[in-house]
Amino acid sequence: MQLTQLELFLLGALLSLLTGLLVRLVMGNAYVKKSECRQVRDQTGSTLQEIKNGQDIQFRMLRGIIVSLPIGEKEKRELLNERGIY
Repeated sequence: MQLTQLELFLLGALLSLLTGLLVRLVMGNAYVKKSECRQVRDQTGSTLQEIKNGQDIQFRMLRGIIVSLPIGEKEKRELLNERGIY
């Protein structure tokens, strides 16, 4: 049985379509829905903001401790100028 180029092309297109449909049916539940993705992204964003706020509080507390330490002014200036603030 010999097939023409058009028949081979159509057969390939049909097989591709069937494969895509089968993958969609079998793996359809494995995909993340847009609403789930948005929910996780919002939760992650709020968690990251909480961490950043906590780090800012710790940084300010450490700066307060450094100011009250019994060390020289030069050492204090070097420690406090780590982020270019003092």
